[in-house]
Amino acid sequence: MNKMSERILCVPRRALPPEWLKSQASLKVHEDVFFRVLAGALPEFLERGDAEEDEKFKQIIPYVLVQDGRGRLVCYPRQGSEARLHRLWSVGVGGHVNPGDGGTFREWIANGARRELEEELPGLRNTGYHPTFLGVVNEDGTPVGRVHLGAVYRARVGNGVELEGSEELRGFRWLTLDEAARLPLEKWSRLAMDLLK
Repeated sequence: MNKMSERILCVPRRALPPEWLKSQASLKVHEDVFFRVLAGALPEFLERGDAEEDEKFKQIIPYVLVQDGRGRLVCYPRQGSEARLHRLWSVGVGGHVNPGDGGTFREWIANGARRELEEELPGLRNTGYHPTFLGVVNEDGTPVGRVHLGAVYRARVGNGVELEGSEELRGFRWLTLDEAARLPLEKWSRLAMDLLK
């Protein structure tokens, strides 16, 4: 299937709280509040090609920070399907939510987060990790940011867990927060790291 024809979870921008939509927002939000707001926003699945161009909607993207017992994060140079982010580094593993992720609205996003994580870091599947919700990130200063809203999670793994990255995460490293902050990071990564403080 053509990536631009896949159906992805979106919500109308007008139905989201204004504080979530600031030009640069990094907000700790309780998980129950997040899902109550999104359910009330009447989410729908739109074709990705349309959603990428329609700023009346925000695509909901689970964005997971993978952190080990020493507090180090998985960091990787962007090189995947989103060419607009190449040459930047990321501390988040994320992607779109599809109808096949199924279940309740909460399950859709949690299942989408797990699917993306296990596609990009397959070794996580057997570690017993459990993503916990941290909050939301938004930035409206770039074409990518204007059509996406990040649902930020943290997945903790034990020290010594051996992980291999997919092609998209080729070259990933475990870095401390200070080391990661010195990289040329995508905006969402900087905003998401604020949620760890």
